[in-house]
Amino acid sequence: MAQVKRLLDEIHSVIADIEYYITGILRGESMVSIEGQYKQMKTYFTMQLGLSLAVGRDFLNYFRVKPEGTKVLYVNYELSEEEFLSRLQEVAEAMNITTPGNFYYLTINENWCIDLTTDKIDEVLSINKPEVVILDPRYGFMRGREDEQSAMNLFVGNLKVMKAKHKCSFIVISHMGKDATKGARGHSLWDDAVDTIVRLTGSERGQQKGLTITGRNTEAMRLELKVDFPLLSIHEVMIKDSQSKVDKAQNFILDLLKQNNGAMLRAIIVKQGRREFSQNTIQRALDRHKANGVISVEPLAVKGNHKLVKLNALE
Repeated sequence: MAQVKRLLDEIHSVIADIEYYITGILRGESMVSIEGQYKQMKTYFTMQLGLSLAVGRDFLNYFRVKPEGTKVLYVNYELSEEEFLSRLQEVAEAMNITTPGNFYYLTINENWCIDLTTDKIDEVLSINKPEVVILDPRYGFMRGREDEQSAMNLFVGNLKVMKAKHKCSFIVISHMGKDATKGARGHSLWDDAVDTIVRLTGSERGQQKGLTITGRNTEAMRLELKVDFPLLSIHEVMIKDSQSKVDKAQNFILDLLKQNNGAMLRAIIVKQGRREFSQNTIQRALDRHKANGVISVEPLAVKGNHKLVKLNALE
């Protein structure tokens, strides 16, 4: 039976910071869809992302990653284990990573991967306890066709159950149809279920790829990536949080701190600014202030993951 709780008892949990594994892309207990057509380097891109998470290195030298590292489980359905390990080794060597101790992988096949309610998947997550689970590709974990509403409902429902039970986030690689403007193939329930969509576009042999990121908790971004096989790197940020918007967020934070005696919980700052700024924009503004010595951020020894933002000097 569900437990009735008093808000006053849980207030610290209510305003606790939301943990981001990759700022603007992946947060705690969320679902991300990585989409692209055939031969768009989706697996190489996701391996690069997974290894960045595991070692705590900023993704694409742009997106902030939790520095202490994140435990990642990559569940591979499409490639043979030999091919998977060969690609992973290529990516790790290109990134100069020799000991990704937080990176785990599992190669499965159609003989036992029926859907995510299987005891084997549940057992793996219970024993391994990953923080982030990568499923490659989506169709390998579904019972039925991707365009069937019942099959998609079951898949999404299973993801949500696993996410809540194991306190983990899911990254799912999804194939796009012939018309890339329509997004990932399959039933539209998928787009409604995920928190963030990361989409790779471009020609099969092209040396540049387009990357778009859309989600509920971040402004839309469009970047141009350069291919330096097997890695991708950012060539140009074409559309992003505008400079003026981050500047406005910086001014907003300063005004808020001055109105509150120079100190506030970070979660309250995010909450106060959410009508105008995303959490990603607020975080970028905080990072700038911290780098310039304007503010300091201190953890609080109270229930939840709280941080106190303090103005170093009132003007």
